[in-house]
Amino acid sequence: MTKHRAKQDVKPSANTGQTRPQEEALSAAEILSMGEQAANLLDDPIYNLAHRSVVKNLQDEWMSTSPHESQKREGLYQQIRGLSAVAGEMAAMISQAQQVSDDELTRERKLQLAYSENSGF
Repeated sequence: MTKHRAKQDVKPSANTGQTRPQEEALSAAEILSMGEQAANLLDDPIYNLAHRSVVKNLQDEWMSTSPHESQKREGLYQQIRGLSAVAGEMAAMISQAQQVSDDELTRERKLQLAYSENSGF
């Protein structure tokens, strides 16, 4: 999965006709930075407290709806799913950063091995 950053320029989306930012590939350093920041957020006790609190409040509100309030329940459910999607995206950023880190380490080891073989060590 290649991450992209949004550019300021926008172009129309083919599916909806709405505008969306153009994307360009992120550098390895940017991916690593984003992964580190995402990990810090997911490990932050204040973020976790707020996330749990919002989900619990939405679930409580969902449970207190009357049978005829199906649209309200659907909206609450979608809000919970949205919060989960944000956490999932941050987890994906962490995973991608780990993969980039592993790839860089592998590349570095190969270069060291090639250097030592060519140097007669």
